[in-house]
Amino acid sequence: EDPGPSVDLRSVDNPDVTEETLAGYAMATYSGSLAGIPVRGNFGVRGVHTQVTAVGLRAPLRIIPRAGGNISLVADTTGFTETRITSGTMRWLPSINAIFDVAPKMRIRTGIYRALSRPAPSALGAGRRITLEEDAGQGFPTVDEAIGTIVASGSPRLKPVMSWNADLAFEYYANKDTLFAATGYYKRFTGGKVPISINETFVIDGQDYLVPVSQTTNSNDKTDLYGVEFTASNRFSWLPHPLDGLGVK
Repeated sequence: EDPGPSVDLRSVDNPDVTEETLAGYAMATYSGSLAGIPVRGNFGVRGVHTQVTAVGLRAPLRIIPRAGGNISLVADTTGFTETRITSGTMRWLPSINAIFDVAPKMRIRTGIYRALSRPAPSALGAGRRITLEEDAGQGFPTVDEAIGTIVASGSPRLKPVMSWNADLAFEYYANKDTLFAATGYYKRFTGGKVPISINETFVIDGQDYLVPVSQTTNSNDKTDLYGVEFTASNRFSWLPHPLDGLGVK
């Protein structure tokens, strides 16, 4: 028979993450002419505040002797303690775009904006993964080797990946059904992930051990991304109804 779920589902590996986001923006539109060319668009700024609270459980570990003098670690799940990690960010995201009607059938679009990409909540947990045994249950030769297998299941202090973006598009409307366009874009982003080790204290058989726990943090390196996109689309309005709604892009 299926015995059902365990009475106590708590674990040091569990992620418990709360993410609260507050955002607001201000935007204005404009229109006019530049060197005799009609231009219109909008500009503005968005503010985004993100608060992350990650709760992790910690449990003392016990040393269990194994065959051949090896040992393994077992978590004492009767003595959980709670660890709470909070992290917050405030980011401002300006943007501006413009549309130039250079000719009756030609249009140029351009824009510059800042953007963010937040980590997935599943990557922000404060849990810890502990390998209790290795080599098919043979254990570890020493305590130092055993505690070297403790790694973080997430990094609550990860910040959003920030980027500056720019694009420039040329559009040609051959007729009411046909469009040809070419768009170039550029992105520079900062904040990729790099591995780090942070020392944490674990209680093993009543003794404190300082353990380097592998986690990830944001990198200060900048990366550039360039691209170009060509588009051609046409609607077959000359076909009889109802086929006149078909098209290709």
